[in-house]
Amino acid sequence: MIGFLVLPGPDDATARTLFERVRTLAFKRVVACDRARLSPAVAEALAPRQAALYQRATRDPGARAALAAIFTDVDVVACALSLDAPTPIADLAARTLLELLAGQRRPGHAIAPTLDLASVDRNPLRSIEDHPAKDGNALDFGTESPAAWAASITRALAAIAAALPDLHAELATTLRRIVPVGVDPEQHRSCSYREAPGLVYLSLHPGNLTMAEAIIHETQHTKLNLLSWLDPILDNPADQRVVSPVRPDLRPLFGVLLAAHAFVPVAALHHALAAIDHPIAREAGFVARRAAVLASNAAALATLRAHARPTPTGSRVVAALDSTHAALAELA
Repeated sequence: MIGFLVLPGPDDATARTLFERVRTLAFKRVVACDRARLSPAVAEALAPRQAALYQRATRDPGARAALAAIFTDVDVVACALSLDAPTPIADLAARTLLELLAGQRRPGHAIAPTLDLASVDRNPLRSIEDHPAKDGNALDFGTESPAAWAASITRALAAIAAALPDLHAELATTLRRIVPVGVDPEQHRSCSYREAPGLVYLSLHPGNLTMAEAIIHETQHTKLNLLSWLDPILDNPADQRVVSPVRPDLRPLFGVLLAAHAFVPVAALHHALAAIDHPIAREAGFVARRAAVLASNAAALATLRAHARPTPTGSRVVAALDSTHAALAELA
């Protein structure tokens, strides 16, 4: 099963291409930032850096690769894409960006060559929370050590690699840093931000399936959010709200699309784990969880069929979700 931005095929570079284009957009956001929106001190500090970046990009072709490397960093991209936020957040984004461009990188704990576990969170939007059942995303290792966190994440990634190897390969682009947000054996929490592609907030849960699901869930958000910077996806009014199958609050249609786009690949994970008789598929509750996700996906897709007005690009995403869900439901 392969679907546009849903389940990648072998050597699918779509997510990487989107990230490269958004990285270029982030660079342009910095150079073109309207400093009048910033506080005077921050605006004054940013001005010479803007000029230097512009000169390097336009007058020194040899410097472009170095600039591209700088704007691969998820913190740099998050700060650049947050410069249009309200002034307090834009100020924080600009100050942090200046520190990063001066070489002040964040410490972290390496999990894989392209993934680390944060020990400092520099996302300027980290205090903003959209979910009514959550209260922020403060970095918190809880009662467990960074090594325990890394071990849990590694086990979850191994399960994804065994079940969905092409999606696991895509994580080298869509999952660059995990911010720990506490330990909870009962309820799992996760979050990501449109302005911070590749940055995921996760709580630690003892269930390997729960952790694997959360990684897929949030990195799917990354892909759709990357696309949203470059192409409109839905033409629905921004203030239109509908019932969501996975949230207690009324949601915009894009929120329902985000949910379906996140959980259809989770259903594919369930199917593949069962197909290879993975130990996770033999755990108590797996069969019920698989059925619940399929039912929720069917409800989300029905809502989209009833209310969504996708653009041509959005139609490709919705069609891929529909066909993938239909195949999974038939195989269940």
